[in-house]
Amino acid sequence: MMSNSDEYPTKLTNTEEEVDKLSLQIFKVESEYAEHCDSISQDEVKPSFSEKELEDDCVDPLNDNEEELLTSHFQGEYEDDDFLKESSNDESSELTEMPCRSKRAKVCREFKAPSGRVWSVNKAICKRASTTNSNIQLQPTGKGPARKAKNSLETWLLLMDNGILTTILTCTNEEIRNHKGKSAFEKPTDIIELRAWIGLNYLCGIFRNTAKPGPLSELWTFELGNSIFRATMTWKRFEFLTKCLRFSSMSSGKRKFKNSIHIEEIWQKFLTNCRSYYAPSGNCVVHEKTIQLYPDINSSHLTLLCDSKSLYVCNGLITQQTTNTRETHEQSILQLVVDIKGSNRNVTLPENYTSAEIVSKLLERSLTVVGSLPKESEEIPKTLLVKESAQKLYSDIGCIKRLAGEDAIFMLSCGLAGNVAIERLFELNKFSCKHFEEAIDTFSTIYALPDMPQNISLLIFHNIMNFAALNAWILLRLSASCDESSPTQREFQRDLGLYLTQMQLKRQLENKNKLTLTQKLQICEILGESNEKLLLKACEEAKKNSCEGFVPLEKIKLPEGLVLMSKTMERRQRCAICSIYHTRTRCQQCLRALCYRHLITRCNDCMGITNLPES
Repeated sequence: MMSNSDEYPTKLTNTEEEVDKLSLQIFKVESEYAEHCDSISQDEVKPSFSEKELEDDCVDPLNDNEEELLTSHFQGEYEDDDFLKESSNDESSELTEMPCRSKRAKVCREFKAPSGRVWSVNKAICKRASTTNSNIQLQPTGKGPARKAKNSLETWLLLMDNGILTTILTCTNEEIRNHKGKSAFEKPTDIIELRAWIGLNYLCGIFRNTAKPGPLSELWTFELGNSIFRATMTWKRFEFLTKCLRFSSMSSGKRKFKNSIHIEEIWQKFLTNCRSYYAPSGNCVVHEKTIQLYPDINSSHLTLLCDSKSLYVCNGLITQQTTNTRETHEQSILQLVVDIKGSNRNVTLPENYTSAEIVSKLLERSLTVVGSLPKESEEIPKTLLVKESAQKLYSDIGCIKRLAGEDAIFMLSCGLAGNVAIERLFELNKFSCKHFEEAIDTFSTIYALPDMPQNISLLIFHNIMNFAALNAWILLRLSASCDESSPTQREFQRDLGLYLTQMQLKRQLENKNKLTLTQKLQICEILGESNEKLLLKACEEAKKNSCEGFVPLEKIKLPEGLVLMSKTMERRQRCAICSIYHTRTRCQQCLRALCYRHLITRCNDCMGITNLPES
């Protein structure tokens, strides 16, 4: 298996003419975007890609810049031809940069929004130029070790690495020790059992993805369950680990913000891995997912930046419902796009995140924008609110148009090239958001939770497991080892669950006293191993346990005058032969403490003895 620390050398071959050309391009780009350098917020810690070279073929700055890119048979949610037009000289296309409003422009019909912004049917009023080197046709690709991953476990371990699992293991064992349970299923866990627990959660998403699933404990029953659940761990053990799962130490004090939750450190490590092994396509979409325990308390929100073409989770934030204001929305969007700024990609915003301020910030970072303004927005002219018109209106931030339909949708587009069918692109992004929710919910590990979970961090961690499985599936389909017959999402998650439980099953197989012969045979079948050795060993043990003992003739008769004492002692003692078991039984002749393994018992009739003392 390939480790996460594998390095891939960068190969660049430039002639002297290309170096001179590159220097001129860098100088031109730096002078053009110098005015935007001061506007970069402090929360964006990575350098802008606008300072990198922009060659004629629009090389993506997020790629590895390898000389030869590995090909894959990846099938996305749509093809580029679905939103590209044959000719860019269409009436609906945005023009190149033109001067601001002049006296001639005032002759055209203009509309004033409540915010004071002027919208006009004249395209010349639009200051935003259409992007000539747009990267909207970029294809998704894996990076580093993800390019050569061969199975589901390799891609999953890139995202859920040992650092994340070790943190969870340490905090969980701390909670188990504080619990101070005395039962056999309340002992501390290890990394092998923790991975097996995660694998069972993935398998629960496979077997319980119905509208009205039965009790979770049914999966451990002989009548309706599956043998892999019973062989991996008991139902009580699985339920106990679910209750004791923790993601941060209560004594560490690592919580950075006042309203932060305990899983913040795990969340950030997971996002770092997701961003390290994937370069998104040229079209990304912002999606919001609500996590709520009860209807009467504040909920948490996962604000995600997903690849519209592959549904890969590129970045994300955890926010509280009480902090959802216009300022926090702007800050959240700028943090989500920190990796793709300056790359001329397109970002599609949902309705509650679309505003003139956010659009302007994204345009300053060399990103094109498509979004839908809410009906209450002050940027919408009253004419569009009252009259259902398909007329496009232009202003200094872009173009707005009311889409046809029962629900009034006001689409705002900024900076897109003229060969892009913006309405079609907007619809494709809406379908991608819907498909993303279906991909997460269909085989969700939420089905492995109790009916009423009490921990919001546990709910978020189950969403992290869902995102990890989805992203790992996408990375495997993008790898060079994947051919046209790539696994489906269900096949991938099933194989992943079996991989994660494999080490625990092997350990259970080596345990002599924990499982029955039937369960061990089932484990061999699950692991695909031969059961010949297991059957031979079972036959030898059966012969050993059923062998007959022979009593010498001189020992058959009891000595004359022997008085047999009681076979039960008042206190337990160790067996005089094996010294392993404590027992209260003893030999009635020599009075040594013996366990049932070394004590031969015969009834009174066979011995021909009467008047024995009561034992």
